[in-house]
Amino acid sequence: MTDLPPLRDVINRHGLFASKALGQNFLFDLNLTGRIARASGPLDGVTVVEVGPGPGGLTRALLMNGAAKVVAVERDPRCLPALAEIAASYPGRLEVIERGQDFLAVVDYAHKPGALRAVLETLRRPGARLAVVFGAGGNRDPGKREPMGRVAAEIADLV
Repeated sequence: MTDLPPLRDVINRHGLFASKALGQNFLFDLNLTGRIARASGPLDGVTVVEVGPGPGGLTRALLMNGAAKVVAVERDPRCLPALAEIAASYPGRLEVIERGQDFLAVVDYAHKPGALRAVLETLRRPGARLAVVFGAGGNRDPGKREPMGRVAAEIADLV
């Protein structure tokens, strides 16, 4: 447990408010964020990628529940000071990625070529570039790697 102030205090101090244009909803309830963090199972030794952490309500819960590291992708620069406070309380465990990017980052766990195709076809937009990073780790089903690579190469601009 850290000595971070309550999230409501952080939000008030930095003048933050949830932006509907960014699809933001700030989660204040520590019980709820804790349940969400624990829903995926034990976090010990796990690196979590969190897209759109806002001021860090869930980020705090992920770190408090043992995530080895959280990589937070945030496009709202207003939230960076709040995330910096969390990073200072968890040295080396929170990496914030924000460069004023005008792109959307999506993390999906498509495990089969058909699932990857469905995700990529959903994300594909006319006139927009689509870059894909995917993996098929472990030795459970190495035969799906090549078909997934073909799907990614067929649909994406950059693999």
